[in-house]
Amino acid sequence: MVSVESLARWTKEDGTVISPAQFIPVAEETGLINELGIWVLNKACAKAHEWPGITVSVNVSPNQFKHPRFVEKVMAILAANNLPPQRLEIEVTESVFAGRNDSVLKALRRLKNLGVKVALDDFGSGYSSLSYLRRFPFDTLKIDRDFVSDMNGNAEAEAILVSIIQLGKALGMTIVAEGIETLEQIRFLQAHDCNRMQGYYISRPLTDTALTAFLDEFHRVGTPGYGTDLSYQVRAAEA
Repeated sequence: MVSVESLARWTKEDGTVISPAQFIPVAEETGLINELGIWVLNKACAKAHEWPGITVSVNVSPNQFKHPRFVEKVMAILAANNLPPQRLEIEVTESVFAGRNDSVLKALRRLKNLGVKVALDDFGSGYSSLSYLRRFPFDTLKIDRDFVSDMNGNAEAEAILVSIIQLGKALGMTIVAEGIETLEQIRFLQAHDCNRMQGYYISRPLTDTALTAFLDEFHRVGTPGYGTDLSYQVRAAEA
C-alpha cells in the first residue's frame, strides 16, 4: 500500500447519504468549494500521521486554484499539521486546462516546486488532448476507470489501455489504473508494467478509523495473490 485518496462523503443525521455528485456541483456553483476543499485538505493532512509512509491524495477543483492565495493555504495546512509536502498529492482533472487558464498552471507548478506531488485524474474522460501533457510535468497519470472496465476480452480497449500506460511512462509519470474490480484486471495491467492499482478489488471506501485497521492488517499479513513487484492504492473516505 503506497497511497490513499480522500473522498468527500455527506451523511445526514437521519442516516441519509447525499452523493458527491449532488453536493459537489452545488458547492462549485455557490463558491463554497473553496471552504469545503480546504476543510477536506486539512482533515486529510491531519489524519496522514496515522498512516506513516503513505501518500495522501486530495482532489482539487479548478475553481480552488483561482483563489489568489490557494498555494499559501496549502502550505499553511502542511505546516500546521507538520506534514512534509512530499506526502501530499494534489489530484486534478483534465478540466484544469479548459480555457487555457495559465494561473492554474502557475499554481500547480508552484506546488510541485515546493515538493507536493501532482496527479492528473480520470485521464481520457475529458478533453483527452495530448498537448497539455507536454505543458505540465505531472507526477502521476490516473487512467479513467472506463478504460479498465471495458478491457475484459475487448482487444481494442486493451490496446488503448496499453498505449496510455506506455505514453505515461515515456513522459516519466507513475501510472495508476482506477476501477480495479478483478484479479484478472490486475494480472493484465501487471503484465503491461502498470505501476499502481486502485479500486474495489483492493478495498471499498473506508472511514479513517476503518482505514487505519485495514492498513495495519495489510502490513501485518499482506495480501496473497498480488505478487511482490507491484504497489497498490486504496481509496479512503472521510465519513
